[in-house]
Amino acid sequence: MSRLLREISTLADDAGIVTGEIWIEHSGRVRFSREIPEALHQRFRNVIFSQ
Repeated sequence: MSRLLREISTLADDAGIVTGEIWIEHSGRVRFSREIPEALHQRFRNVIFSQ
């Protein structure tokens, strides 16, 4: 889990994202708050599901 958080944090830092939320539903669907640009959603999904 700590590796996942580090990778997500690094990706957010690199993108200049200061605040935002990511939700993972029981069905496996990932949702993002509006602070996270849609162009980066797939990159975050890739990190989340690579674990």
